[in-house]
Amino acid sequence: MKSLAAENRIDPLQDIARDRLYLFHGQADDTVARSTMEALRQTYELLGVPPENMIYVTDVDAGHGFVTEQGPVTCDATHPDFLIDCDFDQADDILNQLYGDLSPPVDARDEGFVIFDQAGYVEGAPGMDDLAFVYVPADCAAGNAAVCT
Repeated sequence: MKSLAAENRIDPLQDIARDRLYLFHGQADDTVARSTMEALRQTYELLGVPPENMIYVTDVDAGHGFVTEQGPVTCDATHPDFLIDCDFDQADDILNQLYGDLSPPVDARDEGFVIFDQAGYVEGAPGMDDLAFVYVPADCAAGNAAVCT
């Protein structure tokens, strides 16, 4: 990393020291080795990221996936669609670490989600479905162009 930074092939390493980081390894994750995550954590420490800027969560019995409060995959499993139900709001945990204390979440809405056919654009790309979803905020749907950009 030092030689890549010296050659200007990556950003200066001193810029990393002020970053806020979130690392996670589920206790039941057999896809990514725990030692790999430990090495990553140690690398960030050696690059000068202070402990108060880094959270490393290791106490959730999660398989390999994105941890949710209610997902279709049991917490300790690893299989598609990788939204694993561990009764833990990982998105909230990540965003609070990266951006500080967040406002409380707003009530969930069913309105504003549009399903459309994207088959003509994906051309068989791996992992892409023919159907896609987009969220259109209520103000945008009502014609307030200022919020639609």
